[in-house]
Amino acid sequence: MAIITRFFRDSRAFRKQAKNAECAYRLLTGDDGVEYLQLVTFGSEDRQNVGTGSQNVRMDEARAAELIDIILDAFPGIESRTRISLRPIAAPSSRPEEGV
Repeated sequence: MAIITRFFRDSRAFRKQAKNAECAYRLLTGDDGVEYLQLVTFGSEDRQNVGTGSQNVRMDEARAAELIDIILDAFPGIESRTRISLRPIAAPSSRPEEGV
């Protein structure tokens, strides 16, 4: 299993052909007290051990936020198909309120 510590863009060539797999997710608290999102892919039906996890990664909230930014950059129209708005929240004004 891997805990993702950093995302970076990789421009090397990869195999273009991939096999379909299902992905399970769970939310858990690590021994370190940190909340994680864990993703586990399950191999294709022609795999030797069908139904067992293939890849297994965890990410904390900071990496999840980073992944959301990557997804929005890769698929700009996706926000219209999500259930929440992913637009950045404007920073609060540093000016004191009038009449205070």
